[in-house]
Amino acid sequence: MQGDDYLSDDDDEHWKLGIFYCNRDDASIFLPESFGIGWTINFARPAAWILIGCFFAMDIIVVAAIAFLA
Repeated sequence: MQGDDYLSDDDDEHWKLGIFYCNRDDASIFLPESFGIGWTINFARPAAWILIGCFFAMDIIVVAAIAFLA
C-alpha cells in the first residue's frame, strides 16, 4: 500500500451514483470519467461550482436575449 497522499483512480468511495466525483482532497477540477470516454468535474471543489454557475448564467442570458429579440 502506498502513502496517504496517493489518490487511486479506481477509488469508488468518491464516486456518487457512479457518475458524480466528490473528493475534497483532490485538487483537480476536471478528471477522466470512471468508465467510458470523457471528462467529469470534481463537485467537491468550489471552482467547479463557480464554473457550473457561469454555464447556467450564460444559458439564461442567451434565452433572455432570444426572448427579448423575438
